[in-house]
Amino acid sequence: MNTLSELICKHNNITVEQGELEGTCCLCGKETIYGYKKKFGSNFTATPEVSMGTVICEYCHPLIKLSNELRRSMWIVTGSEFRKFKKDEAKDIILNLPDEPFYLYLTNTWQKVGWVKMLNRANHDKNGLICCNVDYDTYFIELEVIKELFKVIEELRELKIPKSELESWELSMHHYKKLEHPRETAKQLKKYAGNPIWKLAVYLNK
Repeated sequence: MNTLSELICKHNNITVEQGELEGTCCLCGKETIYGYKKKFGSNFTATPEVSMGTVICEYCHPLIKLSNELRRSMWIVTGSEFRKFKKDEAKDIILNLPDEPFYLYLTNTWQKVGWVKMLNRANHDKNGLICCNVDYDTYFIELEVIKELFKVIEELRELKIPKSELESWELSMHHYKKLEHPRETAKQLKKYAGNPIWKLAVYLNK
C-alpha cells in the first residue's frame, strides 16, 4: 500500500516536487534524497511528533500546507479515495469500513495536528484490530466489540440518558429508574469502566 502522504497527494492532485536534501523524514520516517528543510508554521503544534528525523520528504512536504484541512476534519483514505466526513457520519464509517487497506482519522478537538501520527498506521483490512487516531491518541478497535458498545449506548440514549453519565459509567438514580433491568445495566457499565473504546463509542454516538 502507498504511504498516507502519497495517497493524500494523489487524491488532491498535488504534483510532488523534489527537494535537494538527503536524510530521514521527520514525519513518515522514510529515507529520501529529495527532502526539504524541517520548517513548520506557528500553528503546527506537533513538535514532539516531529522531533525525530532530519528532513521533510517530498511526499510529506505538501501536507504541511494541508495541515489545517487535515486537523479540522475526520477522514478516511484508501487507494481509491480521500473522504472527509462529519462527526455524525463517523459511526456509519466505522460500521462500514472498506474491504481495501485504509487509514482512519477522527478528532474531538478539530484543532490538534494528530494526523501526523497516522502516517505509518495503515490498516490492511477491517479484520482484527483496527488502528485509528483521535487527535494524538491512538486506538486499536475490534469491530465486533465496538458494534456491541454502540448497541448498548443506543439503547441507553433512547431512554434520554445523557452522554455525560454514560462517559462516567455511573448513572444517576433518576435514570436507573428508567431501566428495565437496572442491575444488569449497572453490571455492564462496570464491565466497560476504564475502557477508552467505550468513551470513543459514546462520543461518536448521536
